[in-house]
Amino acid sequence: MSETAGARKHGIALCLSGGGLRATLFHLGVVKHLRQLEIDGAKAITRVTDIYSVSGGSILAAHMLANWSSYSSPDDDEFSKVEQELLTFARRNIRDRILRRWILLGPACRVLAAMASMPLVGRIVQARPDLGTRTYWLQQEYEALLKAASFSRLEQETGVPTGHILTTSFQTGELCSFSGADFEIELHDRADPTGPRRAPCGHMRLSFAVAASSAFPPMFPPMELTEAQLANPRDEAFRNALLLSDGGVFDNLGIEKFKRDHGRGTVRPVMLIISDAGGSFRAQTGKTYAGVVARNVRASDILMHRIADLAKDDIEDLDDPDKQSAVHTIRISETVTDPALTRSVQQRMRLVRTDLDRFDPALARLLVEHGTRLAKAQIGDTGGSPTTALAGAVDARAATVERYDSLSEAAASRRWGSLFFDRDWTVLLLWFAVAAFATAVYLAVNHYSAKLTAARTREDAERTSKEQALEKLQADMRQIREALTLKDVDRANRIAFDGIAFSQSNIEAAKSQVASTGLIDQVPTPLGTAGYRQKVYIQFAGFQRSQIANLNQTLRSSGWDTQSTSGERTVLARKLNEVRYSGANQQPATALADAINAARGTPGVTKPKPFSIINGDVLEVWVSPVPGERSAPAQPGSADAASTTAE
Repeated sequence: MSETAGARKHGIALCLSGGGLRATLFHLGVVKHLRQLEIDGAKAITRVTDIYSVSGGSILAAHMLANWSSYSSPDDDEFSKVEQELLTFARRNIRDRILRRWILLGPACRVLAAMASMPLVGRIVQARPDLGTRTYWLQQEYEALLKAASFSRLEQETGVPTGHILTTSFQTGELCSFSGADFEIELHDRADPTGPRRAPCGHMRLSFAVAASSAFPPMFPPMELTEAQLANPRDEAFRNALLLSDGGVFDNLGIEKFKRDHGRGTVRPVMLIISDAGGSFRAQTGKTYAGVVARNVRASDILMHRIADLAKDDIEDLDDPDKQSAVHTIRISETVTDPALTRSVQQRMRLVRTDLDRFDPALARLLVEHGTRLAKAQIGDTGGSPTTALAGAVDARAATVERYDSLSEAAASRRWGSLFFDRDWTVLLLWFAVAAFATAVYLAVNHYSAKLTAARTREDAERTSKEQALEKLQADMRQIREALTLKDVDRANRIAFDGIAFSQSNIEAAKSQVASTGLIDQVPTPLGTAGYRQKVYIQFAGFQRSQIANLNQTLRSSGWDTQSTSGERTVLARKLNEVRYSGANQQPATALADAINAARGTPGVTKPKPFSIINGDVLEVWVSPVPGERSAPAQPGSADAASTTAE
């Protein structure tokens, strides 16, 4: 990658703007023209010494660096191979591939991370939180395209231009770049004599740099670059982790970094070629930007457009006073007269979407050819023009003007349906997840509807039963009055008893129905045979209700007249274990305390205690757990935290 200072000062510098895959394909067309263009007897592509790139431009720049021998080779077959790689990459539907993996693996990764934090499970389960992030899968897409190329490999090869893959620090807003085998931070103070802060990054992959450069904020979170990833540099500027985002946030043309290098004298080429694939800034008619995502994307577009305007104003200042350097700006929004591609189709190229969705092969070819035509018109054509070959290719495809016109018009809108329809194994899993979710919702709705229907049915039955009982009562009352009028007391009694029996049967039926649905307490255990008939009330704290229910059942089966199936939970029972009594009830209280101790397995804990305010026919039990005895876990806001909860 390293060149002499003289070579870098007499070569060609490229600035490749951002703009998603649209920019990648458009820049590819510009590069194709540089393969045909001759300057001083050499192909222009071989004189490229520096490539400054942003976002979509960084995809092409990294691919060029990783495959420089094929890009600069005079053999067209060699170039066709790498060109086809990019065209195939444009058909991968990268955005949807990333979203599907993020949707499917994100929740699973969070569960695994929670499990890995557990003391015992963490020894078995290994957390991979990166698998659930969009930026991880974005880098993996670039890793496949770039074949795991690293900066150190490029540094060892000769003749490879110096790449400057630009990104933005999300914390400080400073311009950052992967320049050659160094990671650089350009300070806000341009006059700082120390220049940019540098740390070696030769061991890192190009895929990481491209992912950071193209991490468009509304779609992707920033990429984290840690001190460890940079091999622990000594410079204090790298002590804290850096969050890197789309380079277009700072400068979507890639000019600012070139200007600073140019001002420091490290780069002074004879020609600067700026390939600007930035599209139209005008909003679509009728669009309100009501959605959160749409507003954020538009805000980012406004910011990037403003920065690009400021950068364009400074382009002319890049020329040397002696005009030894030439600046050529190739804009996707421009058109040229060409019989193979109408101006209306060329004009729509600036409206093509700037995302990572699948690009139709014909549309991809259109963008490449548009870049080649504009580069030829702007830079000139010396040494053979590809126009005839391109026109012939168009004719060979038998493409009509109408076909290209409709294709370019449709390319302006984003598509989301491909998220569920694609040649990707995750589509099946996504459909399965959607089906499982829909099934769960369906079952939940059905369960709720069934419960609601059952409740309404019970209400209707109860209402009908009450109406029938009322009608029966009214009829019985009429018959009783008639019998009493006739002084037939036996008949009146018989009617009255029949009505009472009918009412009792209805009550028993209602109790049976309610008990079967679990709406009332279970029937208390029958009393055993004991000589004490005081009423027993249980107050407790700290126990589970099932424990008190078991205690209640045990006492009741022993003959104690407990007044419910469990007891009353109250905070006042904390740290108490006593049977309160009054008057001459010491003996029953002692016997009850012994029975409770036997049931709990805690001899001598519960003791009788006289209380003068307690009624003579009542015994009050106040109990709570003692050390070593199983108790209910304390929960904030539970009944134990309240004053009392009666059952």
